[in-house]
Amino acid sequence: MKSLFLNTLLLLAFVLPAQIIVPGKWELVKQKEEVKIYTRSVPNSDIKEMQMTCTVSGASLSSFVALFQDLEGYKNWVFSCEKAYLLKRISENEIIYYINSDFPWPFEDRDFVLRNKIWQDENTKAFHSKSVAHNNFYATKKGIIRVKVFEAEWIITPLTNNQYYLRYTFRSDPAGSIPTWLINSFMDVGPLKTIKDMEKQAKSDKYSTLKYSFIEEL
Repeated sequence: MKSLFLNTLLLLAFVLPAQIIVPGKWELVKQKEEVKIYTRSVPNSDIKEMQMTCTVSGASLSSFVALFQDLEGYKNWVFSCEKAYLLKRISENEIIYYINSDFPWPFEDRDFVLRNKIWQDENTKAFHSKSVAHNNFYATKKGIIRVKVFEAEWIITPLTNNQYYLRYTFRSDPAGSIPTWLINSFMDVGPLKTIKDMEKQAKSDKYSTLKYSFIEEL
């Protein structure tokens, strides 16, 4: 009986994790106009995850999809984006792309190579766009620091009367030394400017009339 008990303990030690690791709770750290910014700790990492939420208006859900699909147009609404372009199209809903982020002098710019997938939730009709770092796919550039830790997801959920609930979650290690004032600037200006410019662009003639076969409007 003792032998059976010990064997059972050994088996459980192999099949059960030593501890259950869960992320910390979201904490509201900033609110500017309608945009709320939260952060939370991530297990086994010094990098905090950030989330911003708000409600925006738009012509249609497809108009936001069109905005996300137009990489060359990112510079018109993604804060600090200098340029973005396609590297490889895997399918209608999945791509690998490059994006360059402009940093003020004397700091070096950052760039990213990301694998992105988009889809629509069948139940909520929410549009999802998830990007993760896709390293060793595209050569690094002189004078630009490659960000190798990055994961982000946009979720845009249709409400009523052309209103949409937006949630953006991301975690990234910008690499290199970045002063607190610059981080605060990105936190203070970046989210609100991105949301405002996104909302404006999505309503423009360039995107507002476009439709997609894989997107079902409410």
